[in-house]
Amino acid sequence: MSNLVKIEGVPDYLQPLINESGENQEAFGTLKPADFGIGFVKLVQQMSREVKPGPNGEPGLPLGNMFVSRDRSIILPGTPFIPLYRKVSYIRWLGKPGDGKMDFATDREDDPRIRKIDGLSFRKNPQTGESEPPLVTTYFNFYIWSKAFEAEPLILSFYRTGTQVGRRLTQDLFRATKGAKLPLYSLMFKFGEPTITRDGQLEWYQFNVTPNGYTPEKLMAKAAEMFDLSKTLANASTGVEFTALEDSEASRLSTPTGPSHMIEGNAIMEPLPSAAPTVAAPVPQSAPATQADKAPEKTSMW
Repeated sequence: MSNLVKIEGVPDYLQPLINESGENQEAFGTLKPADFGIGFVKLVQQMSREVKPGPNGEPGLPLGNMFVSRDRSIILPGTPFIPLYRKVSYIRWLGKPGDGKMDFATDREDDPRIRKIDGLSFRKNPQTGESEPPLVTTYFNFYIWSKAFEAEPLILSFYRTGTQVGRRLTQDLFRATKGAKLPLYSLMFKFGEPTITRDGQLEWYQFNVTPNGYTPEKLMAKAAEMFDLSKTLANASTGVEFTALEDSEASRLSTPTGPSHMIEGNAIMEPLPSAAPTVAAPVPQSAPATQADKAPEKTSMW
């Protein structure tokens, strides 16, 4: 972005002080994603903590809803978002991922620590003969700016069984940017109705994202600003923030009577009862607010 770009909301006499070369960032020292409390876009699964009421009395969220981890705000299907920055992270957790105990995190697939343990390969349990997930979890992370949460970037992450969706989004982005000749933020996508994936008696919700044309000109300057911020956050990442992504979805994968139900699944739900039908109910939508319940409408750039 040019230093001559006028930033809205800043008085005219401060405009000459705007500098995007990084000089003003020195006053902040070293910044980490945790300093911003960056939010994730998540799905409500059966094992998610958000199914239950929140600490401040917030109601539990219905299964299948998309929401922002920062404040539990619901993201409705059809909500647009702009991809900003893509980064792949590799994390080895000690014990359950949701415990927050991390052995290491890296953005290098050829990291010696990964190669030493063949950490990205599926393993076979010598006792059961069943396939087990890799020792290192791969996260395809997309920093996005969304109409659902305009104040700052969010992370839309795909991992375990969600990696296929993440790869498809990568392919769509590469084609639409004409082989990376355009910035990611020149494109717009939207959240579709979450889909349901089944594996035997296990089922879980998956993200469904679809192209939504080019970013309108009126949003480009702000999108470029969000890109700069997302790049700073991504480069400062230590992997700790991914505890917030894993805590509700992987911390309760075991039952008192048996081993984990998760073979290689993203936020897998509990097994269905043997007599239960395998057809899941449609993804529930949030009940529309009444006129009395509606909060004052915020001014949106979108």
